[in-house]
Amino acid sequence: MAHFPNPGAAPHRLMLRLSRASANALAAFFAATAFSTAHAQPVANASQLGMTLPELQAAYPSLQRVARPTVAPHGLRGQWRLADTRIAGLPFETTFFFQGQRVLRIEQLRVDDTQPCAQQTEFATVVSATGLQYGGGLSGMAPTSLDAFGTAGDADVSAHLQVSAAMCSIRIVYKPTVLRDASTL
Repeated sequence: MAHFPNPGAAPHRLMLRLSRASANALAAFFAATAFSTAHAQPVANASQLGMTLPELQAAYPSLQRVARPTVAPHGLRGQWRLADTRIAGLPFETTFFFQGQRVLRIEQLRVDDTQPCAQQTEFATVVSATGLQYGGGLSGMAPTSLDAFGTAGDADVSAHLQVSAAMCSIRIVYKPTVLRDASTL
């Protein structure tokens, strides 16, 4: 047992020291968290639609040009990619498709070739993380696929699960909402 000259004062001084140490540790934690949040890359989602290439490169320093572009519907070409984007803690590869000088489509793809893959659990987590289960989202199911659709601001968002004997894949697609006049239908 430690000997303190004034037994009533020792616990108070000890608590004061612990309080200061805790406050300093807490301040250091919040400073580190603020620093990492300020320097973290933004999440790739519908908010990048309409960006120019220089804006996209500024937002994502690790953006890479692909050797062989991916072709999407309507002739869009995915020429820029992020190798590891996280959605609900799962790794996805994100491809940006341009038309003219602006991002017009974003696709995120996760391929899991382990068997059996936890496709429905992961898909439900991704659908929840992208907000497709809320609001006007719809979902459909086929024997080897599962789809969810919704909107985020001015963008259509869809998530697609494909299951085969060799692998499972989850694809998320962001594209601008196109409103059509009934007279054009």
